[in-house]
Amino acid sequence: MSLPYRTFVIGDGLQRADLTARILTQELAGRVSVDAVEWDTSDLGGMSDAAMGAERGLSYPVPMEWHDRLAQCQILVTHFFPIRAEVLRLAESVKIIASLRHGLENVDEKLAREQGIEVINNPGRTAEPVADWAVCAIIDLVRGYSRANTALHALQWPQPFEVAPRARDLRSITVGIVGFGYVGQAVSKRLAAFGCRLLVHDPYASERVVATHGAVTVGLDTLLSQSDVVTLHVRLTPETRGMIGARELDLLQAGGLLVNAA
Repeated sequence: MSLPYRTFVIGDGLQRADLTARILTQELAGRVSVDAVEWDTSDLGGMSDAAMGAERGLSYPVPMEWHDRLAQCQILVTHFFPIRAEVLRLAESVKIIASLRHGLENVDEKLAREQGIEVINNPGRTAEPVADWAVCAIIDLVRGYSRANTALHALQWPQPFEVAPRARDLRSITVGIVGFGYVGQAVSKRLAAFGCRLLVHDPYASERVVATHGAVTVGLDTLLSQSDVVTLHVRLTPETRGMIGARELDLLQAGGLLVNAA
């Protein structure tokens, strides 16, 4: 490829095309020429439905006005728009597909690599805010803040205060973290500061890495049965689909809590 690389950006309601194009132009000045379009999802039930469909493997029609632009691009940048057989057929000159997301569920990575196309993603992009949310959810559930707030706004002040018997100090609980990638590790750092006992299940994480975060590696059944709170941080794959079912829920302690941040 010769400079500047012809780059085609497909933005959407969650990652604007114009913003992405501006950043690429600034950061890679002189190395890319950027053409950007916005994916219109209004006929697909909106961005949320379209994104879920893309993650489930659906393909969507490629607008006619994109055809020539796809044919000319050397770098194809997407967020949620699916890059599958039709797009790859049209993008005959593309050498790199860049997903702005952590996951590649909306990209046919196997087909792209078979055609000699490099596929890259953006791992850990939202790890910190997701970890913030997960820890906030754990604190809220353990301490009962939302329940108390809802009761107070309803002008209820039950005696004895129903939240109090269930509320616990964070330093007294065990939290099981399922999945120890970017998000799982960020969650562990936050919870360790509260003094929680941490258990981890992730067959791909080394015990050494887990131990450096103050956690212990255990099997999934052990984690479920010993944890007061279980927080999920795994991507949806054939291996993880259905990993928490009726059997697994039965292993939770009485009053156990499950946070699904996957």
